[in-house]
Amino acid sequence: MTTGPTMRARDNPFATACLRAAPVRFDPAEVDAFHERFRANGYRGAIVGPHGAGKTTFIGHIAPDFERRGWIVRHHHLRIDDRRIPAPFTADLGPKTLLILDSVEQLGPLAWARFRRRSRAAGGLLITLHAPARLPTVLTIRPSLARLTALVRDLAGPDVDGFEARLRSLFDEHGGNLHDILRALYDECAASS
Repeated sequence: MTTGPTMRARDNPFATACLRAAPVRFDPAEVDAFHERFRANGYRGAIVGPHGAGKTTFIGHIAPDFERRGWIVRHHHLRIDDRRIPAPFTADLGPKTLLILDSVEQLGPLAWARFRRRSRAAGGLLITLHAPARLPTVLTIRPSLARLTALVRDLAGPDVDGFEARLRSLFDEHGGNLHDILRALYDECAASS
């Protein structure tokens, strides 16, 4: 990767704005298998994978598919410092409402039971978590060096060729956590300018 001597933070190919615009690629067979399993489970299921593997990114990838099919998609991401589910999230649910609740491991058993009751009228319920639990697993996402390499190539351009050894090293160092790897690449890019 080449960087100019006067690179501004916003010009860093790993800046947040660039990451939001980057096309993360998922195998079409993986996407089709997800849709089939989710449908077969009555539109109830879990996407499972370690932190930073791409669960939330996958949701962003498939949500437009549901919207094109007439679903009303509501997505809420729980955080360790904010485990509340806003009341509007489960209000006025119908058979074509898909609730997507990200990071469900943030909910204790009682909060999960309350949420399940409040979400019964939704036509679909998709959750993400780090280990199988609470709903049948419809997709397991594992960290992928190939996905990381394709993303970095899209962000930084073709001069990534020959950079594979560094990506493999970062992948191993961060246990495949794409968030941490991209943050490290941002820092390295900023330091080299």
